[in-house]
Amino acid sequence: MPITVQNTAIGSLAIGTQVITANVTTVATSSAAATALATVGPVACYGVNYIAELWAVAITKGTTNVSVELWVDGVFNQSILPLSVNTTNPNPVLLRSQVALTDGVHTITWRGFVDAGTGTLVAGAGTTGVAPNALARLIVA
Repeated sequence: MPITVQNTAIGSLAIGTQVITANVTTVATSSAAATALATVGPVACYGVNYIAELWAVAITKGTTNVSVELWVDGVFNQSILPLSVNTTNPNPVLLRSQVALTDGVHTITWRGFVDAGTGTLVAGAGTTGVAPNALARLIVA
């Protein structure tokens, strides 16, 4: 049954989510070859602004850096971690960005690449002594 709301703002309504239960690694060295770290969709969207959010306990860099981008329907949309060269891993990491989506069905993908070596989006089963799940979600802005 549809929900009808008049004269009321609705925020933080999750449109789609992905729970990531294991590390995702990337050895890709360019945006064009970037590895999908997380994907939400396909999901129905209604022509408004959304927040694309990716949370993980850590993200590790390759030899020198790691970059994460947001892609919509297989097309580059924006850099959300343009070039992290931290000497230590950012712990935890929350990547949030606003994206305007048209009416229709869309797929949101967070893609990562490194300069060399291996970068890792750290995730696990969340059992004792194991990293927690990572979470990707698309919410109404």
